[in-house]
Parts: sequence; C-alpha cells; structure tokens
Amino acid sequence: MSKKVIVVDAGRRKFFPADSLYTISSVKDQVDMDQVSIYRLFEAGDLALILDELGSVGDDEAVLFLWVYEKFYPVEMQSMLQELIDTANSMAKVTIAMGGIHPTLARDLLLGDTRIDYVIAGWPWSASSEWLDGGKQSTPKLLVAAKDGGLPDHLKLKDAFSRIKNIKSCVMTTATGEIYFNYRSTYMCKNGCAFCHATHFLKHFGGLIEKSDERIQEELLFLKDAIGTDKVYLSSYVCDKRTIDSLNRAGMKVENQYSLMVKDITPELLDMFKGLGAECVFIGLENLQTPVQKRVGKHFEIDHFEKALRDGDAIGMMFEGNIMVGLNSILGQPSTSEDIVRDIRSVIPQYRRYRNLRVLLRPFMPFVGTPLGDKLWENTGRLDNVGYWDYIKLGFSVARGHGVPEGLPIPPAYADLEAFETIKTYYKSFEQLVRHRTSLYKYPPKNKDKAVLCDRISDLCFDILETGNVDFGDFLEDALDAMSRWK
Repeated sequence: MSKKVIVVDAGRRKFFPADSLYTISSVKDQVDMDQVSIYRLFEAGDLALILDELGSVGDDEAVLFLWVYEKFYPVEMQSMLQELIDTANSMAKVTIAMGGIHPTLARDLLLGDTRIDYVIAGWPWSASSEWLDGGKQSTPKLLVAAKDGGLPDHLKLKDAFSRIKNIKSCVMTTATGEIYFNYRSTYMCKNGCAFCHATHFLKHFGGLIEKSDERIQEELLFLKDAIGTDKVYLSSYVCDKRTIDSLNRAGMKVENQYSLMVKDITPELLDMFKGLGAECVFIGLENLQTPVQKRVGKHFEIDHFEKALRDGDAIGMMFEGNIMVGLNSILGQPSTSEDIVRDIRSVIPQYRRYRNLRVLLRPFMPFVGTPLGDKLWENTGRLDNVGYWDYIKLGFSVARGHGVPEGLPIPPAYADLEAFETIKTYYKSFEQLVRHRTSLYKYPPKNKDKAVLCDRISDLCFDILETGNVDFGDFLEDALDAMSRWK
C-alpha cells in the first residue's frame, strides 16, 4: 500500500511516541514506510507541521491515525486535535482512526462523533489493521484489540524511528539544557484500583505487560544512541530491581523521578534509585482513610508509608504524592464539603512532620470505563446528551481543579457544586505548598539559613490549615517570589 499514513501521537508533555512506533512497526509489511510520517503533537508548531503534510495529500488517499494516551489533556490540546479531525474530514479520501485511553474507556461516546471513521479500543498493534485500508465510513466502526494484547516479539522501535518528523517535541530538557526521554519498561498495572483506567485494560486487554530484559536492553541502547542521551524518565507503573539492573547495564541515568507503590518501597530500592541519579519518588497516595483505601484497592499501612519517608530522608530522597479528593464517594454517598475537608486534613500530620514530602491535590474525576466511574455514572442520565469532546473537557477541568464548565454535569462523586468549590479553595494553597517545598529541596537543602526560614513558613501554613482557613496561596506565592531572589 503506497498511500500516505500520518501518525499523530498527542499529549500535554514531550513524551517519546513509542506506542505509535510499535503500531507502525506491527503493520510495516502493509505500508510503504517511506510514506509514513510520525509526529508528536505537543504545541502549535507541531500542529502547523501536521496540517502542512495533510495539505500536501491533495486528492490522494491517506490515513490519519490519532493516538492519545493521556488521562487529562487540556483545552488547547483538544482544540488542536479537533482542528486536525475537521481538516482531515473535509478531505474526500482521508480516513481518520483514533485510539488511546479515553477512546478505549469512553468508546461509546466517541462512536457518536461521525467525523471519525475508526475507533480503536485497546492496544492498536493488537487490533485489526482495517483502519489502514478500509476507507472512509458513514458511521464510526469499532475495532477492538485482542485480549492478550502484549507487545509481540517482532516489534522493534528502530523499525519506525526514522519516520519521526519532529524529534524535538519527543524529548524533554533539564534546567541545564540536557535532553532526556521517557521510557516504559512495563505497561499498565495489575493492582486493580477501582478509579484507574489500567483496571479496564487489565480486564479487557491483558493488564500488565512486562518487557523482557533483552527487549529493554535492545531498546534502551538503540534510543540512547539514536536520541543522543543517557538520561531517561521512567513512566512505568511498576519500577523494580529488574528495571534498575537493566538501566545500569545500558549505562542510563534517571532524570529526577521514579514511580512506586507505597507497599513496594524498601530501603534497598531507594538506595538503587539514588544510585541512578533519582532525586524524587512519586507515590500514589490517593487517600489516607483506611475504609476508602480498602474499597478502591489501594490499601497500605500508614506506618509503612512513614517508614518509607524516614528511609528516604536518611539518603536525601524526596517523595511526591497525590491526594485524590472526592474518592470517598466509593463508600456510597457523594462527597460533601465536610467529606472533602476531612480528606484533605487527613494528610496534614505527615505533611507537617516530613520535610521530604510534597503533596499534590487532585480532585477525583470518575472516568467512564473504570469500575468506580461506571458505578457512579450509572442511572444518573447526566451523560445522555454529552458528546465525547465535552466529556474530555469536563474531565480535564475537574481533574485539574478548574471547576465544572458551564452547561456540563457535576460529576456524581460530588454532592453539589459547593462541594467541588471547596476543593478549589484548597487547590491554589496546596499548589503553592508544592512549589514552596520544591524551592527548598533539592533535598537536603544546600542553604541552611534559607531552609530554616522555609521550614518556618511551612509550619505557619500548616497552622493556618489546621484552623480550617485554606486561603493562604497568595501569601505563600508572594513569600516564594521574595525568597527566589535570595541566593
């Protein structure tokens, strides 16, 4: 097949488009690789390049494949994707296929968008390749990936690497100008949390996918040479000793952060991460109330959490975690303002006690296709007249604490709009607290006098929090701006 194939791997970060390379590699015998173009869509300049290539198609046949492996993508990204879809839809011989997290979880909503020809649920390299040669459809056609949708052995990143057209949007840059790329040694997870999209993939598409040691070595060594850096950001759900050994053998260093489940943290793992250059471990706290933890499948002992913080403190390791506010709706009733305050205040003792902890506040968005999301939306009728793109807009606005967009439903995790507004009052203050702790640490602090003042400001903020007053974000922002001038 000699038709042009334009692959767009979209996201709010400059992530390496490995999924799209795997997808094209899996159909390389069905396409003319010289006619394949792969783009990372991150900013307006990327959109302009893709639109130019679409414009060059003219009256010829072509395929536009959109892959959006993001839980939350901002309004700007939504607008760029829709502009691409509108442009391609106006061209008589351009077929549009779309896959990713929400095209999988909320596929019934996306099937209502008649501009799309094919909706791919699950991993595209394990689905039918009909999207390549099936042509335009009067209504979207669903292609469902195989249950055991792992990474077939024949897939090689290098098969499609040369087809990337904007490599600068596929790699990130440190504060000192060094480039690094994200890499997954595993896909998904087998924990089965009720709020997580990975649970849907676990049930329908094989769950946890673990690359072999040989595959990790082959890919890392190839990417290290092809991209020209030995720095990597691990975006895997599961990071373990095997992964670290593979990174060491490939001569890789870690840029800043690892992800770990609290229950898996040991002093040995922390030491190994530190040896690779990691400065921070990300942990999914979600909720510190035991009944909620047990119901969502995220249970860990507070004592183990605190021991991990102490072990990290001993070697200068920072921890960053998130509290998913509104998650206690799993207990049977929508979260009220009082429930939300209780959720947030539950983390204050650890936040105050451990200087190597940063906490992100994340309003819970019950996504369709997850066990908890389906349970909460069921029989509400609130999504009956909501299209896919409005649903995506709602998801991003809620999950990022921006509010509920006018005309869209309040997610059923919340009793009323007042409950969600309660989160918003906390959001900026917690955001500034994270910035504050980031300004103090690269941990442990190098400027001890500045650290003493930062700790005093932290204590003042927690004193204010415990009185129930949460509106200290502006004060903290001003203090940080002043301290940033203190070298």
